[in-house]
Amino acid sequence: GVENTAYSSFEEIPWYGEWIDIIVFEDYIYPISTVNWFSDFRNCRQIDVTKLDTSDVSNMTNMFNGISHPSIALRRLDGSIEILRKYSYEDYLNRMC
Repeated sequence: GVENTAYSSFEEIPWYGEWIDIIVFEDYIYPISTVNWFSDFRNCRQIDVTKLDTSDVSNMTNMFNGISHPSIALRRLDGSIEILRKYSYEDYLNRMC
């Protein structure tokens, strides 16, 4: 369905909570704003956005603030992998100060 609510803080989002560790959209959803949708989901291990259509979204501010971001790695020609940067929740907190 169409989601037309723009939340001003992550605490207002109906599904907000640290107890959420996996997010899956069972039906297609067509939001016009995804502000703060997944903010501070520090325990989230997986977000499946396959059925999240963001083509009409005009604002994605803080959509993924505070969740784990993938590491940056370098794969060498010999197949070895070097982790260049690994992000943590503390990195997020330090950016907010």
